[in-house]
Amino acid sequence: MKNTIRVSVGGYGFSHNWTLICKTPKKTKSFFLGQDVKFCKRVLGLDPNLNNEKTLKKLANFIVKELCLNGHNIGRKLDWEFSAE
Repeated sequence: MKNTIRVSVGGYGFSHNWTLICKTPKKTKSFFLGQDVKFCKRVLGLDPNLNNEKTLKKLANFIVKELCLNGHNIGRKLDWEFSAE
């Protein structure tokens, strides 16, 4: 499974929203995680400092591992299931 984080700018340009993208040969699933700072602090217990694609891919793989996601169970998870909003 290939994983990455897509970052989108929220309203007024202040917030950065994360979406976890999990791709398998048969399907792609997206999970909205919420604002970067909130997700890092509330779910991961970390402070965010992410600026490049390589780091975002490593973070995505870490999140996937911690949430026990795989090609067999991502289809059963809700898009908003892991949101820290």
